[in-house]
Amino acid sequence: MNINKQKQNLKDTVAEYKSLGALRGVDFSSTSTQINALLNSPLYGADSAVGERISQKVSDLFYDMRCQLPPKSIMRGMTPIANQFSINGRSERWTLKLRGFTYFQKNFKGVKVADGGYTFVVLTNSPGEVLLGKRATGGHTAISRGAPVFFAGEIFFDKGQLKGWNNDSGHYQTDQALYTQVRHLLPHGLFTPIQL
Repeated sequence: MNINKQKQNLKDTVAEYKSLGALRGVDFSSTSTQINALLNSPLYGADSAVGERISQKVSDLFYDMRCQLPPKSIMRGMTPIANQFSINGRSERWTLKLRGFTYFQKNFKGVKVADGGYTFVVLTNSPGEVLLGKRATGGHTAISRGAPVFFAGEIFFDKGQLKGWNNDSGHYQTDQALYTQVRHLLPHGLFTPIQL
């Protein structure tokens, strides 16, 4: 996709988020203005350190909008979990993807095999997606931006193979009984409850 087509797609998405926000009582005017200004920069998409920083900033602002967008409705029978403490900045984050029997992590930089330990959240406004981050770079609130979640915990992989997951989250203090809220995303047989 050429850069002008990519910019137009992103501008269309900004307009869509702004409209959804207005319908749900969230004003995204300032954020959409910032994103459009960055997209109009001649350095956006440039193969340089500045171009990379601009792309990351656009990605962060989109993610902020997504996290602030309240869900149309809470899924029946599911309990949202609120953040109990301060928000720990921003960190690199990935979306978990399963292909065949191998788990991958994907973000704007690309796709790679999931390996090692991560913190994870399932946002209330995105209940079909597991978002990953590193505890050392901010943990759960750095990937959720403090938004309500259906689940927060830790997850472990060995070269793309899921080895286990738990409910260990200091900021969300996820009750172990709520693991059923993500049974559509993660195998419950690999869940290890943590008493918080």
